[in-house]
Amino acid sequence: MNANDIFALISQDLARGDLAASKEKFFANRTILYEANPLLTMKTNFELRFIAEEFEEAYQDNEFFQALPYVSQEVEEYLRELPRLIRANELASFQKKPRDEEANLKLLVPSTKSEELLLVVTSLGEGDITPYVPALVNLLFAPDVHDDVKSFTLMLLSAKGIDQMITLRKRGECFQVNPAKIGQPFGNADYDAMKERLAKEKDTSLGEIGQQLLDQFALTLYPRRPLLEEGLETTYQGIRELAESYLRPGKEAGKYGQQIEDIISEVPPLEM
Repeated sequence: MNANDIFALISQDLARGDLAASKEKFFANRTILYEANPLLTMKTNFELRFIAEEFEEAYQDNEFFQALPYVSQEVEEYLRELPRLIRANELASFQKKPRDEEANLKLLVPSTKSEELLLVVTSLGEGDITPYVPALVNLLFAPDVHDDVKSFTLMLLSAKGIDQMITLRKRGECFQVNPAKIGQPFGNADYDAMKERLAKEKDTSLGEIGQQLLDQFALTLYPRRPLLEEGLETTYQGIRELAESYLRPGKEAGKYGQQIEDIISEVPPLEM
C-alpha cells in the first residue's frame, strides 16, 4: 500500500465520521506519508488535531515538524504560519463551547491563558456581572495577566457601573481607581478630538494609521487620559509623526512620536 492509498483510506474514515480510525492510520504511517508528500502530511496532521480538539498535541506536532530538515519553500511558509494557525483554531474552539457561571468562574483566574481570559471577559458584556466582580477585580491586580486583559476588564467594570475602589497593577504601576467614575478609553473628550482630526487628514492612509495608533495608545494608558504630559496638541502631533514614520519607511517619528511609540511598545498586543 503506497502513500496515496493511505491518504485515501484516511479520507474515507473521516467521511464516515470515524475520527479514531483516521488518526490511527495517519499517525501509524506519518513518516511514510511525510516522505511522499510533506505538505499534505502536515495539513492532514493538523486537520485531525483540530477536529479532535487536541491542541496541546498540535503544539507538540509543530515542534516535531519545525525540527525536520528543509524540504521546500512551500513547506517553510506553512511552518511559519503554523503557530498562528494552531492558536486561531484553539481560540475558535474555546469560543464555541457554551459556559455557565461556574465554568466562567473557573476560567477567570490569573493562571488561564491571557487570550482565553480576554475572550471570557468580553463575553460577559451582555449580562449581569455581579457574580464575577470579585474574580474580575482579582485579575486587575495579578502580575501575570496581560495588560490588555486588564484594560478590557476595567472597561467592563466601568460600563457596568461597579462603584467601588479597586487596586490596578498596570505597566509596572499600582494605583487605586473607581470603575464607575473613570469612563472608557475610547470616547473621552481628548480621544474624540484627536480621532476627529485624524479622520479629516487629507492623506487618508496616514489618518487611518494614526487612528489605529491612537486606539493602541489610549488602551495602553487606560485608565489615564490618552495624553503625553505636554498636552493634547503635542499628543496629536506625536500620533501624526508616528503614523508618518510607519507610512514612509526611513522617516523618523520625532520626539513626541517616539515617546508614544515607547509607551505603546511597553505592552505588546495579544496574538489572537
